[in-house]
Amino acid sequence: MLSSASCDGASSSDPAGTGGSAGSLFADSPCASCDRSACDAQVKSCETDPECAAFLACEGKCPVGATGDVDSACQAACALPASSAGKGKLDALGACRQSGPGSACAPCGRSMDAGTDAGGDAGAPGCTMPSAITQSCAPATGGTPCNDCQFSKCCDSMSAVFDGGPGTDLADCWLSCTSAECENDCYDQFPAGVPAFGEYQACLALNCSAKGACKAPNACAQCQYDSCACEYATCYVNADCFQSFQCFTTCAPQDASCAAACLTKHPACDQLYERLSACLSHGCLLACGG
Repeated sequence: MLSSASCDGASSSDPAGTGGSAGSLFADSPCASCDRSACDAQVKSCETDPECAAFLACEGKCPVGATGDVDSACQAACALPASSAGKGKLDALGACRQSGPGSACAPCGRSMDAGTDAGGDAGAPGCTMPSAITQSCAPATGGTPCNDCQFSKCCDSMSAVFDGGPGTDLADCWLSCTSAECENDCYDQFPAGVPAFGEYQACLALNCSAKGACKAPNACAQCQYDSCACEYATCYVNADCFQSFQCFTTCAPQDASCAAACLTKHPACDQLYERLSACLSHGCLLACGG
């Protein structure tokens, strides 16, 4: 998925689980027990497919993550099913865990106060949608669909980012970039602008890009917006979580040392990134290619 380290900065990309202490394997955890009970039919169905069963066995040898769920970086190292049948069974299990009965598994860290998504419907269990995603704005017309959407849905964030101040300094720098490395340099150069910029990016993504008003997202990003909207938003409106997320875009897949360096640089993610990563691991595993 997105990282090879947990929010406490500890690397855990070993799918054999050899780095954990006795009893710390996911297969032995309260979360796994709850998952098996809540998603019994989906687990049993997965176990009938050799490739899906192999993924479950690999996942079970992973350590437990910070929220109680499977460590997402280790899980990402497990081979995904190649057959359509195996993919379908794993996808059904992921849906059960993320938005079905498994979403209520408190030992997995998925169960808190329910919120609302950007459209006002019931949000992901265990997450409260930040107010930055549901801004009260006057309708805007006459511009491009993307501009009209931003002014109609993200007016407060637009003002905070483009009407002067730290957010504008960061935006000016960011807009001149052509690489993720340059963008991350801008965050480091203008840290005071990061909170407003993160809120703007979250509002734009969930209210406009996800709805087709702006540049169409790829399949992985669309799945994030659809399946993990609340976790995505709560990460983006937190400066450390936002910067950790952006820092990971400069890392090669499965580069544990790069991911650990990002989290060391931004340590105060307060489990927000872990919750987002866990959501993506269950809800967007196939869309994001592991």
